[in-house]
Amino acid sequence: MINGTLTVLACLILGLQLKFTSVRRILPLFLVSATIQMGIQPVLVSLGAGLMHVDILEKQVLILISAMPSAVLGTVFATQYQCDSETASELVFLNILFSLVGIPLVYYSMFH
Repeated sequence: MINGTLTVLACLILGLQLKFTSVRRILPLFLVSATIQMGIQPVLVSLGAGLMHVDILEKQVLILISAMPSAVLGTVFATQYQCDSETASELVFLNILFSLVGIPLVYYSMFH
């Protein structure tokens, strides 16, 4: 039961901390994080899986998992340790929204 409530509480904290103040401030950070998360990381995973001669199905799973957006729990840690939790929540939220388009693009670009 505790495991199931962790996700709900993390999403609740994310929602409570969302305050989009300036697009100019968050856009460069978002572009860097999205490029790393949904661009560079899947390519590196694909290269590593190719070097290890992983089956195609397992390679697809690895690449799709590597392209998933950043964890919601990061905002909880940012709050806990008095970091910039507003920026963390904005980045997580934007990465989740972008993943709706980004993950299919990663899949299509890697396997077609």
